Amino acid sequence: MYKLATTISSEIALNLIPEVTFHPDGSKFAVSHQQANEVVVYDSRSRGVVRTFRNPDAGIDNPHGVLAVTYCQNVEGPGAVVTYRFNEETGAISGAIDIREACFSDYGQPKGVAFSRHGAEMFITYATQKRMTGLTNYARRVKAARILWRRRNLAEFFRFMRSRAANRLARMLSPPALKNGIAVFAMDNNGELSDVPIRMLERANFCRLENIDIVGDTVILCDTINGRVYLHDLIQDPQLQTPIHEIAESVVLPHGAKLSPDGSMLVVTNYGLKVENQVIHWMTPAQGYTNSVLVYDLLPS
Repeated sequence: MYKLATTISSEIALNLIPEVTFHPDGSKFAVSHQQANEVVVYDSRSRGVVRTFRNPDAGIDNPHGVLAVTYCQNVEGPGAVVTYRFNEETGAISGAIDIREACFSDYGQPKGVAFSRHGAEMFITYATQKRMTGLTNYARRVKAARILWRRRNLAEFFRFMRSRAANRLARMLSPPALKNGIAVFAMDNNGELSDVPIRMLERANFCRLENIDIVGDTVILCDTINGRVYLHDLIQDPQLQTPIHEIAESVVLPHGAKLSPDGSMLVVTNYGLKVENQVIHWMTPAQGYTNSVLVYDLLPS
């Protein structure tokens, strides 16, 4: 069982904290602060700040992932999963090895990525999202278009506008089904993926899964809509349907969750946003909550 031990609140309103990752020896963990344009490294034992990487010194611009970047959406499409070459000696990431894109037109946006114990399988959470209607949705689209226009990136602006028009027509002709779950791809030693998923772990109830982590045979899933973090045993429950532990204490909209290498600590990045009728209000904080980093310690058995 894990119990909340430390809450690290953000002082910046609507500063989303998407992801967390641990140093391999578990002594430190880092979280990304998207609107603050920084990555903060904490000491795992004291939970104090060790170092902060800020823009422009580190060249950071709205960081989402930590140490490696994931793409959940293309300008003109639903997103893709890409594997890259990695040099263990230099830490350099280079040319793409493989890409899977078309399948996510049916599944939903790819979100989190994690590997099985021996790296033979890649687990990818995917999700669709309930449409936000009325003036709220209109304001959200206008804001996105204004940002692109102010950047003077006209090509990207016009691609965005064409994409919005095409998506609107598609929804009118065939409203999208709400889907969420986990697609499992086989992966060889060269980083190449199977053409299609070898297993689809579909969720019956809408939950909009975000990031995923696997440590040993323990799988951690973030359910944003219902404000829950689930721990599953991959051996006993390969379909990941029945969690062995459920965490809800102080969780509002969990986005990222990672276990320390020894399993003694769980860190959750918490979006303090309003969720109403299974729709996330991206610009509206939940009453009484803020974006935060939640640290849970494993209780003695």
